[in-house]
This record gives sequence, C-alpha cells and structure tokens, in this order.
Amino acid sequence: METGEPVDGTITASLANEESLMWVQFGGADGQQVVVELAMRADRYAIRTRDSGSPVLTEFDGVPTFDYNPDLVVEAAYEAYPEPVAVPIGTANPLVDGVHYSVGEVVFRLPGIDHEYRLHAEEEKLGALTITFHDGTNGESTDEWRKVSTPRPRIDAAGKATVVLDFNRAINYPSAFTPYGTCPMPVKNNSLDYRIEAGEKDPMLTD
Repeated sequence: METGEPVDGTITASLANEESLMWVQFGGADGQQVVVELAMRADRYAIRTRDSGSPVLTEFDGVPTFDYNPDLVVEAAYEAYPEPVAVPIGTANPLVDGVHYSVGEVVFRLPGIDHEYRLHAEEEKLGALTITFHDGTNGESTDEWRKVSTPRPRIDAAGKATVVLDFNRAINYPSAFTPYGTCPMPVKNNSLDYRIEAGEKDPMLTD
C-alpha cells in the first residue's frame, strides 16, 4: 500500500471528487514495479495502473518538438482578478466535467498580428502561472490543446505585473499520450488564431 504496509485480504479507500491515491504497489524485484492509482472523477471511481517495466515506457524515445523559435518568446502583462473565478470547462473525457480557477489574464501580442490576446491563467505553486490554450496547429502537428507555464509575475516600480510567455516550453497534457486521461480543456476564450509552431508536437506523430 501507499503506507508501505503489505496487503493481506481486502482493502478499501474513499475519495472525494478530484482526489487521487497512489494506492497499491506490486511486481518487480522490489515489489514496486506496478503502481495502482485510485482516483475519483465526476463522482466516479477510476483505477489506473503504472508499470515501470512496460515497453511503452522503456522504449519511449521522447516527444517530437518544433525547432526553437525566438519570436515566440513574448512579454505579457498580467492582470490579476480580485479573487479567483471558477470557470466550468470540459476535459479529455466527455463524461468528466472540470473547473478552471482563473486567477487573472495574460495580455500580449504575437508577431505579425495587430490585435492583442487575453488568456485566462491558473496559479500553480509559488505563484507560477499555467495557461492552457488552443492554436492553429491543433489536430495537425500538435494535440488538441497544450499548456505553457510561466514563473511568478514580476512587479515593477509602478506596480505593473509582467510575465514572459515562452511558447517553446509549451507541453502536452497526459491525455495526449492516452485515451484514458481526464485532463482539463482550455476555457472558451483561450484560443489563438495563430499557429504556435513551438514547443511539443503531437506525441503520436510518426514522421
């Protein structure tokens, strides 16, 4: 079990919605090759197994990426909300609804475009921001959506907050690798009419 105690007989666990528990380990020389996760999503239990000896993992040779594009490293203003806003969203599983806790918006421009973009951001550990977005490459060279994280916003002497959006660091959610993911989709307004040819590509691409 997660506690390190051996399992003898039947064990039970109860979770609240959105909680996960790395529940049981077994297999391999150390008894830890396979980890069984218990999760609660949309008030339904799910079980996931993670096998460190699986060929899917041992033969994994990396995620394809675009070449580095310095034009897609942009400075953005950060406009924080007075309080986080809970925005209902979909997820990679149509049976599971999600919530995006928007803490503010990043405001920026992209090369060759004469209008600005405003994307909702969530706050991560130590004040870092994560932005989940759609763009014009989705379904072609990239998965249906990706995310990019920034360091904690910087505050200048005038009190203005800024972040650096480096789209070369855009990455896939786990749902890009498995049909069983419940990863959050972007909020409705987080769609760019622009091809973000930077960061990670669709991991299922073979060329």
